[in-house]
Amino acid sequence: MKNRRIAAILLSFLMSASVSTGVLAADEAVPAEAPEAEAAETEAVSEGAYVLMNIPYADFYAAEGIETEVDAVSSATKNKPRTSTLAGGSYHVNADGTDISGVTYPVYVADLSVLGAYTEITDEASVSITVTNRGQETTTEYAGSEALFEAPSYAYYVLSETPSFYKTLNADGTFSAVTGAALTVEGATADVTYNARHADIEISLHLPSGVAQGDKVTAVVLTDSEGKTYALRHIANLWRGTEIGWDYDEFDLLGKTLTNIRYYTVNGVYDYPMTLTLKQPLHDTLSARFISARTLALTGICPKSTGVTVTVTKTVGTGREAVTTTYAKDVPVTGDSVLTTLRCEEPGTYTVTVNSNEYVPAVVTVQKAFLGNGFGGLVTGVGMIDSTVVK
Repeated sequence: MKNRRIAAILLSFLMSASVSTGVLAADEAVPAEAPEAEAAETEAVSEGAYVLMNIPYADFYAAEGIETEVDAVSSATKNKPRTSTLAGGSYHVNADGTDISGVTYPVYVADLSVLGAYTEITDEASVSITVTNRGQETTTEYAGSEALFEAPSYAYYVLSETPSFYKTLNADGTFSAVTGAALTVEGATADVTYNARHADIEISLHLPSGVAQGDKVTAVVLTDSEGKTYALRHIANLWRGTEIGWDYDEFDLLGKTLTNIRYYTVNGVYDYPMTLTLKQPLHDTLSARFISARTLALTGICPKSTGVTVTVTKTVGTGREAVTTTYAKDVPVTGDSVLTTLRCEEPGTYTVTVNSNEYVPAVVTVQKAFLGNGFGGLVTGVGMIDSTVVK
């Protein structure tokens, strides 16, 4: 009996110990599982995703092989950079409209946690932008991903679908070239205007497909016959999708031939091959003098020029109130010539433009100080670029 009683007590003790040990094991398992749960949670947060991101011009174009750094646009207009119909595909950092900082484009990010320091734009985000263009005030609400239009650089919006064209954020913080094959579209043509209103050279492109006027365009790259590339920026070089341009001193393209124009959009990359030879810079000095109300004497027209024509205009007023009268338009002349087809009875400042097949237009203003017939003063104008006189 005594042995049975001891055995029962011992069994009871062992069972109690076993239960206690099980509880301790269970208690100890909790902290052992916690790191695994944290790791799973971290993995969920850090998984890759596709985002729409604000990318500075320099970052975007460097990845596309542009060797020179591309700066943000400093704008004095303040309204155009904040108007999506004019600057669609771009973004600006400053709410006052004094900049265009870069472009908005899809990016694959392998680890979303690396974007922790940057602004995330969600579906709840919105920004209201009021602009005044051509005297008309307009307020537009940009919500969700559209709010990137006025947001900091590297701000992003997480996409729910995989885009067909995108860049990849590299481990070193740089971007890859755009992923996705470019589509070559043959048959593009162009109309070139020199000494234009927005820029010295303006080109109106006629594109058979791919990009249409008014489309949002992310970026444009020009390639010349020497293989050199040139990056375009919104408002400064790119308007309404299919209109591009630049100032003479911005790109070294005078006298060169463009062989390809590449368009980047969020829906595709398009190559438009063409042979577009731009006119040469003119270094001659042009002079003009009113001999009478009907006669304007010209000297200094480059003797190598062919297809030379002269246009004479007079503008009264400024801005939207300006009124321009044309007294001669594309009148053919040869060599140093006397133009006698005018009826400039009134005194004032007249603009003389000399066009030719080979050279950019030479423009000179000439002052007519007399009423009707009489003699006026000589005014010398400089051909495009500099005042070097070619002998």
